[in-house]
Amino acid sequence: MAKFVCDSGTLAIVGTGISGMCLNNVSLDISTDTVNYICMGDASWQSAAASTKSWTCSFETALDDTVGLDLANTIGSSGAFTFDTVDGLGYTGTAIITSISLNAPADDYATVSWEATGTGAISEA
Repeated sequence: MAKFVCDSGTLAIVGTGISGMCLNNVSLDISTDTVNYICMGDASWQSAAASTKSWTCSFETALDDTVGLDLANTIGSSGAFTFDTVDGLGYTGTAIITSISLNAPADDYATVSWEATGTGAISEA
């Protein structure tokens, strides 16, 4: 599993009206399933081959009242994600928003935590 973590950047979810959101942090997890098999004459050692790939991401943004976050219509929606970071890294792919959590502490800025599951390949932008 590869894990990419960046400390800043922006996010756009094409088709949802969400764009230019400043990321406090983002974690992108890319993994592959494996298929196990045994070759005769291999002294009972199990072998594996890569199978299907998948990716998920979680990220946090400031709760910006100018964005107009519509929870009922945003959860379950899909769109093209683009992560652009200040150090030149960028990733793009299509994903479904699977979780949204609001956090409003008494002594800090309000934030939104997001989770999404990819619906196809993720690639460098």
